[in-house]
Amino acid sequence: MSALSITALTELSIRGYDAEIGSRGGRLSGGQLQRLAMARMLIHGAQLNVIDDCISALDEDTRQKVLVQLSEYLMKTSRSVIIATNEKSFLEAASQILFMEHGRLVTQGGFPELMGNTMFRELVTQN
Repeated sequence: MSALSITALTELSIRGYDAEIGSRGGRLSGGQLQRLAMARMLIHGAQLNVIDDCISALDEDTRQKVLVQLSEYLMKTSRSVIIATNEKSFLEAASQILFMEHGRLVTQGGFPELMGNTMFRELVTQN
């Protein structure tokens, strides 16, 4: 179990990752729900996970902790995560970025390479 999973479960003071959290997560904040969802994803252990905007409700300090913990975890395993995001810190850490617009692939590559693309650079710098 990753540090992210342990942290999320400890912070939420629940009996486990499958504990009842109330209707639509009503007992938890948005950030707690996001951390719990990430912990559940890591505990489940699927080889490929697809997540969308997984840190939008987190404060900057927690975002950085989640990024570090998720990166460390993925480096230790053979698992892959596809993250739909425009969060600069996640983009900088990504091994491969697929830049899409209107459902079509515009370009792909690493962060430094894509910063040469005007549309990509504008999207990243506006956030």
